[in-house]
Amino acid sequence: MPAFSVDKFEEVESVDMIVKKAGFSLPTHGNIGKGRLVSDKRKILPFYGSKVKPLSTEEAMRLIASHSKTRKISHSSTYIHRKFMPAKVLQKQRNSPEKKKKMFSNATALKAKTHQQTQNIDDQRRSNQLGRIPVMQENHITKACSPREKVLKALRLFRIKYKELDRDRVVWRGESKSAAGRLVFDTLASLVREGKQVNAEKMIGSVPGVKIGDDFQFKTELSIIGLHFNIQGGIDYISRGGLKLATSIVSSEGNNGYIDRFDSDVLFYSGQGGNVRSKDPKLIKDQKLVTGNLGLANSMREKNPVRVIVGKKNLDQRERGKRYVYVGLYLVQEYWRERGPRGNVLFKFKLCRASGQPPIDLRDYC
Repeated sequence: MPAFSVDKFEEVESVDMIVKKAGFSLPTHGNIGKGRLVSDKRKILPFYGSKVKPLSTEEAMRLIASHSKTRKISHSSTYIHRKFMPAKVLQKQRNSPEKKKKMFSNATALKAKTHQQTQNIDDQRRSNQLGRIPVMQENHITKACSPREKVLKALRLFRIKYKELDRDRVVWRGESKSAAGRLVFDTLASLVREGKQVNAEKMIGSVPGVKIGDDFQFKTELSIIGLHFNIQGGIDYISRGGLKLATSIVSSEGNNGYIDRFDSDVLFYSGQGGNVRSKDPKLIKDQKLVTGNLGLANSMREKNPVRVIVGKKNLDQRERGKRYVYVGLYLVQEYWRERGPRGNVLFKFKLCRASGQPPIDLRDYC
């Protein structure tokens, strides 16, 4: 490239002239109204001679591409370093305490998530069995729940509260049955205090919102919905005008020392009392026609229906307690006295299914 003298100037076309030729108007630069514009040509210095040769367009593009490739290589240096790292170093990193701690934490979180999903599936299955209504929906027109929805809601709250209290306790394994059984009573007491109980008053006949075939995991669930209030006893009754009348019974089908026999339309039921479950023969006594036994005898004379719940052994080992199935309304046909297997006097009652009640097969619940 030839060298130029510093004192030599070259006249070139000004930027203003180029803009003017393009059709744009130019400001007057302080000469408004005088009609004078800046000179169309300006004196500028020529390029000073240099040994550096200017880059052509092709060379500039190659330089830009080279810089881009260098940046990509620098960003992937960590990956390349780990890819070609010796196997012994990688194995050492995998076996580091921090790595093992992270893997253990992830495995624990996955196990907890799987357990929660299993519980949700079990809750959904039981909800489907309970009247085949898995979801409780509010009546958006009246802003009130139907009797069935109230019952399902109370049972759902019971199970939620039960799980909350269960998580706060120590592991069940190794605890006595009495300690484990207190949890369901605590759950019931908590919901009653909060006013979550439905059908809170005893009644004779059907309970609003409860259907034949509904099954329950705990006996306390029967109380929270008003199906059977006597948690400790098998016979529940009400007093009307000084007369005791039975409202509901829970049959144990041969468990707890009682000998009951259920055959869909007919139930042979053993009366309550007499300490028949005691292991000490001296404490076993004859049953008397009082309280619940008297209520069943009066119900026969008054011909009022009695709700019958059958307790079945729970075959699912993942669930505690029995399964209690509501089988419908029955009428007391007769009762008598007989000697039990331990020599004491027992009251026996024969109940038959009331007319209009749909049949039920308990084999579906085994």
